[in-house]
Amino acid sequence: MVRSVTASQTAQAFCLAGTFAIGGGALVPAGGDPVRDTSPIGGTTSSPAIGWQASHNANTDITAYVICAP
Repeated sequence: MVRSVTASQTAQAFCLAGTFAIGGGALVPAGGDPVRDTSPIGGTTSSPAIGWQASHNANTDITAYVICAP
């Protein structure tokens, strides 16, 4: 399942309960400021990530995508 969230400057997309992040990414509008950071939310060596976050330097929209699986 792929979920997405669009927000200004920083966006965070979360998996539904019972699923975990296996990947993700980001998209900015054409001509927008480049993506500064894209990374999983949470996750350690003993627990999986629960979402994905993305940010850029401009105060404009960015969309974060997370790919979730059980």
